[in-house]
Amino acid sequence: MKTSVFSKVVNVATVAVISIFFLFRCTAPIDVETEGDGSGGDGGSGGGGNGGTTISELTIKNNTGYTISGIYIKLSTSTDWGSDLLGYSSLGDGLSKKITFSKPLFASSQYDIRLESSSGVYSFRKYAVAVSKGLIVSFTAGDLNDGSNLPTITVQNRSGVGVNAIYIRPSSMLESSSDWGKDYGSLSNNYDKSIDIPIPPSNYTVFDIQMRSSNPTNTYTKKNITITNGMALVYTSADSDNPLIGTPIIVIQNNTGYTIGGIYIKPSTSTDWGSDLLGYSSLVDRTLRTFTLSAPLSANSVYDIRLESSSSGYAFRKYAVTISDGMIITFTANNLDGGNNLPSITIQNRTGVSFNAIYVKPSEASDWGKDYGSLSNNYDKSIDIPIPPSNYTVFDIQMKSSNPTNTYTRNNVTISNGMVLTYTSADSDNSLIGPPIIVIQNNTGYTISGIYIKPSNSATWGSDLLGYSSLGDKVSRTFALSQSLSANSVYDISLKSSTGGYEFAKYSVTVSEGMIVILTPGDLQQ
Repeated sequence: MKTSVFSKVVNVATVAVISIFFLFRCTAPIDVETEGDGSGGDGGSGGGGNGGTTISELTIKNNTGYTISGIYIKLSTSTDWGSDLLGYSSLGDGLSKKITFSKPLFASSQYDIRLESSSGVYSFRKYAVAVSKGLIVSFTAGDLNDGSNLPTITVQNRSGVGVNAIYIRPSSMLESSSDWGKDYGSLSNNYDKSIDIPIPPSNYTVFDIQMRSSNPTNTYTKKNITITNGMALVYTSADSDNPLIGTPIIVIQNNTGYTIGGIYIKPSTSTDWGSDLLGYSSLVDRTLRTFTLSAPLSANSVYDIRLESSSSGYAFRKYAVTISDGMIITFTANNLDGGNNLPSITIQNRTGVSFNAIYVKPSEASDWGKDYGSLSNNYDKSIDIPIPPSNYTVFDIQMKSSNPTNTYTRNNVTISNGMVLTYTSADSDNSLIGPPIIVIQNNTGYTISGIYIKPSNSATWGSDLLGYSSLGDKVSRTFALSQSLSANSVYDISLKSSTGGYEFAKYSVTVSEGMIVILTPGDLQQ
């Protein structure tokens, strides 16, 4: 929208052919022959009208008070003013010029006429002029019009492809018409373009707007759009007029109030946020950008999306978003989410072997998602699960070892925040080779400095299994037995405190592979 009546400087483009089209007919370019200046032009003869239905000439009378250096005529439904009909001549104040059309205008149609002063400062316009034989169109100072009543819109290309042409025309034009008027030029993906529509809203308010791409060849059309000044039109892949091939594209709108430095998208069943889609760029507040998903959409195309602010450490999240191609997903301050609703669990490895990978997934999912890394035997690891319990509560959790190659899986585990999962050799998915392993859990209230295990039918305790180490209270550790288990695998277990000389013991314990044996103050020997 122009901001001042006297501010517009007209840039008269050199256009080879002016194309003006009739609303309900085939297109007909206006070819012009002009006669010399003359003050007696008010009685213009019209010069042939093809049976009264066409007009081959009209007269322009300049009473504006200014010398005119440009005259433009277009069909009222067209956005293309075409070329200057005066050419290199001018029309002084008080003079007239008869313009003869080799291809006539239609008497049943309406036309817009624009005069530009030789200074390039002033513009005079008449809209929806009904042409007739012998018509004299007089322009006065009252026709001064800088175009401030004309709408300006912004086209935002978020289709995922660059477009090489943009067209706008009133929706009332026939679908079969090939006349789209002026080509407003190219527009790269993730860029915007401001467009002035040279048709006043009082004449036409509903428009069709089309973008065209050549790689791939396609069109993106919005129809019956009620135009208002200053409006923004966002085009996405959903506006494609033809089926699209390739991975789906979505649009993220940042209305959080912060500049975003990281954007992450994952299937809702996955624990892996993957890499930052923004890379080294950022997404400022009140802007939007396209992102391509990693896989085709399906009936269960539900995703989680996370935005990280470039400063202040804020995170904005949406969970379980049902995605469609070309969808615009808007983030606001209401999506601020520090992840406090996400569960954190602790994995305790008491299998007797080290893990080189840990995976967690909803039980209904097939993708194991993120690798949470390695975990040595007798160590613990805290794991944050980026899936809110309100979405999924039952999970499968798997450990993988490479020496020996094995997996340890727990299925259908109901997750709660702060829970502890202890994995022992009993969780092995395959048969184990080697001496059996048990776990001693010290809940005695004392630090233990000596652990002894013997078959119940043995008279000697043997050597201290802790060696020079100790076992703190509320801590567990694996121990390998000296012989294979049998149906009569009954053992005695003794723990010696590092202070106070206390002994805690269990006798005749029937041991099984991976069994956790817990000793408490109740096992204190008097």
